[in-house]
Amino acid sequence: MAEYARASTAGKDPGNGGNASSETVEELAECSAEENVLVQVISMVFEAHKDISDRLKLHHFMAFIRVLSSPTRRKVAAMLLESISEYKQCIQDEATLEKLFVYVDPLISDRSIRKKQPLVHPLLEKLVENSAFDRESPTASGQARIREGHDMEGPPSSAQPSFLSFGQTQEQTEELEMDAGQQRVGRIVHLLDSSSPERLFVFHRMCFDRFREAGEKNLRLTLPPLVFASLRLAFSWMSSKALEQALEMINCLEEFNPKKALRFYLEMTKTAKSIGGSARAYVLHCIERALEVLETRIVDSREQLRSLTLITSTTTAVGGSMAAVDYENLCQSIVKAGSQLLTRRDQCTALCDATELFWNDGEQHKFCPLRLQLRSISLT
Repeated sequence: MAEYARASTAGKDPGNGGNASSETVEELAECSAEENVLVQVISMVFEAHKDISDRLKLHHFMAFIRVLSSPTRRKVAAMLLESISEYKQCIQDEATLEKLFVYVDPLISDRSIRKKQPLVHPLLEKLVENSAFDRESPTASGQARIREGHDMEGPPSSAQPSFLSFGQTQEQTEELEMDAGQQRVGRIVHLLDSSSPERLFVFHRMCFDRFREAGEKNLRLTLPPLVFASLRLAFSWMSSKALEQALEMINCLEEFNPKKALRFYLEMTKTAKSIGGSARAYVLHCIERALEVLETRIVDSREQLRSLTLITSTTTAVGGSMAAVDYENLCQSIVKAGSQLLTRRDQCTALCDATELFWNDGEQHKFCPLRLQLRSISLT
């Protein structure tokens, strides 16, 4: 990467010959006040290396990153993931995945990084004067515009597209940018090599451990893609171990995004039924967990009805995987949950949906709990 900095200083394109000297990188490291120039240098490198595996082989990348302030580090990390030309499975060992986590750590971590004080350095002054980003020799005012992050003929340059729009505060804009960055971090799971189930299982554990360090606001966005990938691994590998790891992830997500966690519980019941064997024990457990989330964490009446409808249809689909006693007790719990919805209209809709739970075996006496609940509701 130092080659790009020297090429920008000389007004030339970077060449292939020679190695970057540590003195050049150290000199640039003293110029943290002119961050935008370094960001543009990094952008040039990303344009030349669109494959993520090539970017992970860049020398002196971290030396450039360390001189930037915390917000700019996050922008560069997001730019690293945003500009990937193709999400192909290129991470084949733990060391490479760990290196990627180091590169995008400003997006994953909530740790505040102290912003460095502006320093004046003659090398950076020359870099601005002969910058390849402004093909004409800038005037003094033009140099000031470059230092402020502006091009000579356009709006402020940035490592990411601006989310600022009419009516939004600066805090809201930063929140949107942070969310967009976390969504890109979540897509790291698509870069993991899946040729070996055992190795992919380890990759998922590494991602989960790193994502948990990010806190609530980040985890609610980074964890769902990983849960999907873990359920897919459990299905293809036919492994209860992978299913257990997916359940741990869903339990963690429940606190931050209960609506999505409920749907993941229901999706996991189908995966557990497909695996069979000892994995069928997860069927009853996951539906019970979904009912608990419905009763304790979901407060919107319409969402309660939608969630209970999903629970009812899922129970009907996987009921054959449970013992008769467990299935009957679960049906009664669903009927009870339907009778406790906030409005009478929703109660009637939920209980009508629940009739399919008792229809398959044709034993009319099992409609008794449902009839009792219907009698308790005034339809007028």
